[in-house]
Amino acid sequence: MKKGTRTCVGCKLKLNKFEDDYIKISKTNEDFVFNSPNPSGKSCYVHNNKNCINLVIKNKVLNKKYKQNVKEEVYNKLKNLRGN
Repeated sequence: MKKGTRTCVGCKLKLNKFEDDYIKISKTNEDFVFNSPNPSGKSCYVHNNKNCINLVIKNKVLNKKYKQNVKEEVYNKLKNLRGN
């Protein structure tokens, strides 16, 4: 993987963290934060578009990624952040 390249957890395509519009989802302790510049803990990325975000919500990807039951409010916050 090239430096600056990440994988979208929704569509599984590569994204360039310097050029693409994306949402960074980080888990710090028991809280989930979005687009934090320097989070501690585990992070994942999703393209900031309706299709990718809907895939994450529909398939409960964060539950699988973080190996826990993620509260519905986290998915609702993600849905509210979505771009086009």
